[in-house]
Formats: sequence, structure tokens, C-alpha cells
Amino acid sequence: MDHIFGDSHDIDFWSGSPSDATILKPNAWIEKQERIPHKNIVRNNTPRFTPNSNTWTRPGRDARPTSARPPLLPVEPAFVDTTPALTRLIAGMKSSFLPREDDTMNVRIVALSNHTDNDPLFLVRQDDTTILLGSGFGSIQRAGREYPTFPDMRLIFSEKEHIRAWILTDANINVTRFELILPTLGFPPIYGTRDVIAVFRNKIKNTSFLESCRFFELFADGTTSRRIGDIECIVSDINMTPSLGFRAGGSSFGFSHIPLISSDLGTSVPLVLSSGAEGFQIAKESFVTGEVLSLKGGKIARNAMKFTFDTFYVDGLSIGVVAGYALGDREQLAENGVLIFTLEEDTRVRTIAGHIFIDSRGFVHAYEMMYIHKEILKGIRASYEKFLTENPKIERGELVQWLRREITKYCYLLTGRTPVVMPIVIER
Repeated sequence: MDHIFGDSHDIDFWSGSPSDATILKPNAWIEKQERIPHKNIVRNNTPRFTPNSNTWTRPGRDARPTSARPPLLPVEPAFVDTTPALTRLIAGMKSSFLPREDDTMNVRIVALSNHTDNDPLFLVRQDDTTILLGSGFGSIQRAGREYPTFPDMRLIFSEKEHIRAWILTDANINVTRFELILPTLGFPPIYGTRDVIAVFRNKIKNTSFLESCRFFELFADGTTSRRIGDIECIVSDINMTPSLGFRAGGSSFGFSHIPLISSDLGTSVPLVLSSGAEGFQIAKESFVTGEVLSLKGGKIARNAMKFTFDTFYVDGLSIGVVAGYALGDREQLAENGVLIFTLEEDTRVRTIAGHIFIDSRGFVHAYEMMYIHKEILKGIRASYEKFLTENPKIERGELVQWLRREITKYCYLLTGRTPVVMPIVIER
């Protein structure tokens, strides 16, 4: 094998450090090869790295440094967005916020969830102090399955720098949903009675999440008040039941449907009781989700501004919003099926070229499929021709939307069902 590798006995199989490395081919052998006539050998001009000088050299008599060895640049790992899914969702939505007021004595209350929930959620704010009360957790039945839900978080997210306390009154809350919400809000302080906090802590299995939570007892033994920022939490007797009340801005108010210790609340309407320093004497105001009540000096005023809230739901590992299309489309697919048709449009003369291909799933029974599909094909052609006659310069996107609406109406007139219609228009 020596005739293949040349002077193979001079090869140094080096095993030391990079600085002690030697060139595998001796310089004498290189010079010998250089003296061979050029017509008999193709000179090897491949650059060679000389370890001691940290440069690349060209073999032969004219060996000279060509360039410094390029430094090895660190490879940065691919960017991975570790922002919580709920935070990304809220950041991409239209924000909700309560405007600041010059009157620091004004107290505002916003209902953030349905008042018929067992544990509704309220936001109370005076000046720079915001307190959350309750959880607002629930569930909805859509598209044949039950989804866990929690209230709209946009207003709470905008107030996260001013949240001084999240008061929990129900020990049977769903901890999984709290694990989604609290990191998004920066882990605000959690207040509750000793029993509620103990049950809540025992349900948490994630130790790192538990270490980030901050728990505080709302009322110590023998006390009936606790001041949090500009708002004082008090124990009030409403309907002969120890309930949670507040005192701020010269007004005292409480929620008759939120007792201090959770019980079977039924579907009672939330009542705000207000009076001066004498206690809860006056009266009763009910309000709905999104409405803002202002209290000052024992008087209640309704704000003209009203929030429109969505319901956040948990679907597997993702978080979404019931915005009228996600679960709505699933429900429509489950009940009425889907209808898909494809047509090829000749863009020069604006007409349908060839056949229209139609298919459906879960829309019609097998025995009526042939008849109904034929009628829908007639409706597609008639609708297309009518629309192009009235709008000869229509764009394809508008054409698809118009066909979807018209064929959905036609399907309802024909069968009494409204499938999810998916038109596909191909340009020729």
C-alpha cells in the first residue's frame, strides 16, 4: 500500500494537543514532488493549515500565508417564544381599560362574569388600588362536549400593575385555570380565609408555581377588618350571614351573594348594599356583566360606559375565546355537516368553465343526496351568473364570500339545514 500513500512511514499519527500538531506530509517530500516536471503531475495547490502559525499555507516553494483561520462563531439557538398562551392571546386582542379619574374618592365596581355563576368575579377599584373578588370559573356545553371557562381577562390584564389583592371566597375553585392566569398577571397577592387558603394550597401539585404564589390571611383571629391599599375589607352581616364587605371613598358596600365562607349560593342576583358609616341600611342595586357602578358618599351612579366581554375557554392545551366562530363552527359542523364545491372560472369571459364538483359530509342522507346535490349545482350556477351580471369587476375574495352566503341560504330553503359551506374558485 506504500505506492498509494507515498512515504507512509513518515506519517505521524498524532494524538497530542492542537498546538503540538504536525503536518502529515514532510516538507522534503513536498519539495521532491515540486521538482517533477509540470507535465507529469498536477500540482496540489490545496491550502494547508499550519497549526503553530494559525494560518493557511499553500504547499510548494511559494508557500505563503493566504488568510487567517476564520474564527468559530457561536451558533445562537432558534428563538422560542415562551410567553404564556393566555398572554399572547390578550396582547393580540383589543384592550379593555378603565380610564383614570381625578376624583380619588370615587369607587367603581365592574362585574366580569355572569352573576348566576356560583363564584362570580368582580373588580373593585379606587384610585390606584384594584381588588379582584371571586374567580368567575364556569363551563359551557358546545359542539357535544364541555369546555372549562374563565372570564374575559383583558380588563384585568390592563390593571395588573394596580392589583393589590385577589380575594378568593370559594375553596372549590379549579386550580388548573389559576395556573394559567396568575403568571399572566405577575402573581398578584392572594387573600382568603385560613380554610380557603389551606384547601387551595393542597390542590396545587406544581411546586415551582406554588413557590411563586403569595398567600395572605384576610382576617386574623378576632379581627373584622383588613386594609389593602386604599380599600378596607370588612366583615358585614347581610341577611344574618357573615359576608365580605368593603369601605372606601366614604361608602360601605357589600355583596349579599358572597358570604365569607363558601356555601350553596344557588342563582341569587348580586346586590350592592350601600350606606354611610352606620352600616348597611339602604339598598339594593343589581347590575349585569360589563356594567360599571360608581359609588361615592353612599350614592350609586351607573356609568354610561359598558364593557362587552367574551368568555375564555380551555380547549386541550390551547386557550381560545368564544368569538363566534371557533366553537360556533364546531357546533355547526356537528349539527349540519359541511358542503364543499369547486368551480373553475374563466377569468377572460367571467364564466364557469367545465363541471362544478360538489361533495358533502354529514349534510344529507344517502337517499336524498343525488337530488339535493343537483339542485344545489343549479343554484350555484344561477347565483354565479346573477352576481357577475350585477358586479362584473368583482374580486375573487368577494365572490367566494358572496357564494358562501347565498348557497347557505339556498341550502336552508332546500333542506331546512345550514351546513358549513366552503366554495373553492379556481382561475383558468
